[in-house]
Amino acid sequence: MIDELWEQVFAAPDDDSIRAVLGDALLARGDPRGELIALQLQPRDPRRDARIDQLVELHGVAWLGPLRELANRAQFARGCVARLELHEGLKANRQLEHQLAEPSLATVEELVAGRAQQNVYAKVVMAPALTALRRIDVFDPETMIALRKTPARIEHVGIEAADRRRYGLRARIDASLLDHTLDACMRHPVHSIGFTRVAIDRVLAHSMVSRLDAITIASRLAPAISLVHQLPDSLAITIAPSPLLSPCIAGPLITLGSARLAREGPHVTLRGWGQWFVDELVAGGLEGVHRIELAASPSAAERVRQAIGGVELVVTPELPRLGYVRALSIRPK
Repeated sequence: MIDELWEQVFAAPDDDSIRAVLGDALLARGDPRGELIALQLQPRDPRRDARIDQLVELHGVAWLGPLRELANRAQFARGCVARLELHEGLKANRQLEHQLAEPSLATVEELVAGRAQQNVYAKVVMAPALTALRRIDVFDPETMIALRKTPARIEHVGIEAADRRRYGLRARIDASLLDHTLDACMRHPVHSIGFTRVAIDRVLAHSMVSRLDAITIASRLAPAISLVHQLPDSLAITIAPSPLLSPCIAGPLITLGSARLAREGPHVTLRGWGQWFVDELVAGGLEGVHRIELAASPSAAERVRQAIGGVELVVTPELPRLGYVRALSIRPK
């Protein structure tokens, strides 16, 4: 019965009712995976969150099963692997082709390249087993072609179409790669993209923009805020340190964080989290911002409060990033 329920989950990864039945069946025989499924199908609260991380800490490596051969890090959501970050030792060979036939890949919604080779990432994007895959990155011609060919229904694409040998936002845009990637997005139900600030004019000139309801701009916070009133009011705007999907890591990292913008006439409200967001707020240059909603620790909030003067600040507790399996413990031997 359990095996049949797993098969049903992999055949219909969006159906939470099947996962709930599986969770009950696993709980009935004392399997802690059933508790994880049940907890992750419930609303968040502190005790629930702590128990989820305890369960994943104890059993996450074992629960990866065959996906351990692919993963550097991963995140469980709704009881299954939802985010998968590839490890750097993978090779584009027959062994990889065998690994990509694994049925449990069906629950993966977000694929993070990590330090994997670009041709490996492209092959995984195109794997038919990833039926629930919705969010990927494109950073070279191979990954752009993978976006074009994948049978998955992609909804979000992070695009780093810039010369990666140079640093910062002055990097030269690879206009051809950017245009071809936006063209490839048109064959999918893509409604959200991430890109570097230097690419904004080219993105807005493409017909793809009419289909978008959300964008992520990789930029310093202050320069991006100065651009927001040039963008269509219908777009939900996020500013982040990178246009690509964030790594599958739960702990603090200086490059983690983002800010969502809400526009009310000439005023801007920022809602954000993470060390990157705190540092950008402290750096200043927030003309037009009248309210900041910050999810942070008390010490980080105090840093911001002392730096921003004159801007309304609302602080909420920082929510943990849940369900992550640590990198070093799962890297294949």
